[in-house]
Amino acid sequence: MDRWVVDAGMSHDANDGIFCFCPLGENGDVIVGMNFLSDKPPPNVKLVGIVHEDGQDAVEAWCNQHGDALDTLYASVKGEGI
Repeated sequence: MDRWVVDAGMSHDANDGIFCFCPLGENGDVIVGMNFLSDKPPPNVKLVGIVHEDGQDAVEAWCNQHGDALDTLYASVKGEGI
């Protein structure tokens, strides 16, 4: 599991710099229950996107609300991924 996403629906503390990361399975499905709460993704994985259980509109709304935190996250992964 080397591809991970931000679970926006579970990242309630993003403005405090804490995100909920989840791995993607071989088929591209988000593997729930293997959440990793941190200010950056687990080591040696690629951050490939942001998901929300309520769909793309919810992702976009969440991104608009947490833009500064996302900028910090993006900088911490050196622009790799997302």
